[in-house]
Amino acid sequence: MSALEWKKLPSTRSYDIYATRVENGTIISNSQGDSMTQKRNKFDANCAISGQESNTVTIPLSAWNTESSGLGYYGVGYTGKLDTKSTICTTDYGIYTAPITGYSSTLSYSASTSNKLTIYVTYQHASSDVNFKDVYRAYTFNSSGLGGVIYFISSSLRSAYDGMAGVSLTY
Repeated sequence: MSALEWKKLPSTRSYDIYATRVENGTIISNSQGDSMTQKRNKFDANCAISGQESNTVTIPLSAWNTESSGLGYYGVGYTGKLDTKSTICTTDYGIYTAPITGYSSTLSYSASTSNKLTIYVTYQHASSDVNFKDVYRAYTFNSSGLGGVIYFISSSLRSAYDGMAGVSLTY
């Protein structure tokens, strides 16, 4: 499992991509899972802030980009929206909002190998506004791609993401 938590709220909140690919093995078909969580302040009955609440969304299998390899997948990735909606509380004295205060996400799957398995994982943040339908299956999984995982043929899509380095693990 791979997990991340935003340390600072991004100014651009569009469709980010969390993806992985493997070498010397396969990702078992339909074993992938993910969740995206938004954190915000919550209100009590009087609209006073009374702590934090989380809203977690699980990505359905139909929303994943996958690349087949033999009996399973060579790579899997999902495109998820960084939510921007604030919670609103209304009283006789006014309207109060609780904006999002943080984001986190997880990516998990099962893999099989008969050799040394190497896993590559990357999270790519959209640094400009992108359309879900333009992005969600517009990439393949390749070591020459963003973070060593996500390869866009379109240079305009490639430049819409921050190009953050990925991580790898061999075992």
